[in-house]
Amino acid sequence: MRDQAFAIGLSLLLGSASANGASGDELAKASPSDGATHDIFGISVAADCSLALIGAYRSGNESGSAYLFDFADPTNPVQRSKLRASDAAAIDNFGYSVAIGGGRAVIGSLRDSDNGSESGSAYLFDISDPSNPIQASKLLPNDGAPIDRFGVSVALHGGIAVVSADQDDDQGIDSGSVYVFDISVPSNPVQLSKLVAADGSAGDHFGRSVAISGSVVAVGAEQDDDNGSDSGSVYLFDISDPVNPLQVSKIGPSDGSSNDYFGWSIAMSNDVLLISSPGDDDSGNGSGSAYLFDVSDASAPSQESKLLASDGGPNDEFGTSVAIGAGIAVIGAYRDADNGAASGSAYMFDITNVASPLQLSKLLASDGASNDDFGYAVGLDGITAIVGASGDDDNGVDSGSAYFYEIDSAPCPGDVTGDGTTDLNDLSTVLFHFGESGSTGDTNCDDVVDLTDLSAVLFFFGTVC
Repeated sequence: MRDQAFAIGLSLLLGSASANGASGDELAKASPSDGATHDIFGISVAADCSLALIGAYRSGNESGSAYLFDFADPTNPVQRSKLRASDAAAIDNFGYSVAIGGGRAVIGSLRDSDNGSESGSAYLFDISDPSNPIQASKLLPNDGAPIDRFGVSVALHGGIAVVSADQDDDQGIDSGSVYVFDISVPSNPVQLSKLVAADGSAGDHFGRSVAISGSVVAVGAEQDDDNGSDSGSVYLFDISDPVNPLQVSKIGPSDGSSNDYFGWSIAMSNDVLLISSPGDDDSGNGSGSAYLFDVSDASAPSQESKLLASDGGPNDEFGTSVAIGAGIAVIGAYRDADNGAASGSAYMFDITNVASPLQLSKLLASDGASNDDFGYAVGLDGITAIVGASGDDDNGVDSGSAYFYEIDSAPCPGDVTGDGTTDLNDLSTVLFHFGESGSTGDTNCDDVVDLTDLSAVLFFFGTVC
């Protein structure tokens, strides 16, 4: 058992060394084999276990598609397959949102029309063989209606999929809602519940962003008005009983104000929640910011810090996209202008100490140009960050591309909590989730927390990253 854990750790460490780069080094640029004008490849990005799922929602007359890339060698990402809906139709926008984990993918198609024009849908794929993905089912809400935009945001954890409809009208026009599905039998998904804000109202766009970690679901409502018009907020739900979910708290920043759009993008890892506010004005009008919250007690979330770009300026929209992993955060600023107007950038932060985050680097495309929209979507997995540039023109105007970057810190195979040390916190996390599928504590990406993961924690116990 100890030898097996050592082998896992050694392979991870050798994987990090193979890139031989520093934090923020560009490793590779990828585009699809059939990329074309106006595909917008890179508009959405998700990553898990050296697989990247990248959306191109305007390809094929806007029917949309998504691509799976294997980046086990991040200097040479390889396209494994292209995913399309079995019932694809023009203007469905399949690929607008993507989520990946545990050999499954969920892809949003927010303008699909099964329940009326632009009612929306989402698709569940089995990607256990990335070269041969199989559409397992199509997710639709029980009460779908025209212009709901079901599928605008998706999230995935184990046997649970979360899909939002930010223009659902249950509490007024465009108040928004979120649906929770049991996908443990992928061919037969079951809607378990529907989430709405306790104080929801027209125009809130509850569900513009969603994230899930364990039994906590976070939902962004970037046009909520608690701190002024369109100041934004985020809601936390306990879905330990997913049939009877409970709203446990509502989050707003300590300095929120009108047009901040707090909650535009969110990401959650273990007990840390990263929330963007791209309209914040600390570094000029629309410069943007992001906030780190401790949600270990979801009923009493605590703001730990606020993140700003070291060189932030007006209209950068820092916080357009966010991703979070073990001790690392990546934040996109797609309208930054270092390589020309709206060329875009992204920033990498060390958040091992959530109360005192440290900017590690600024990510820029080596061939960046005006209107590339680099940073509109970001993803993060292990030692690699992925940044979408949906306006890049390599395969025609706005065909899109994605860039792969090195994170210089070597991974700690047993550091499942991301605090920089393999310790009692990691041991207790693995024991708590032991036997669960797709849960925190899975060190080797086999979609189950088992003796292998426990061995990894014990073998590397005391290791400091």
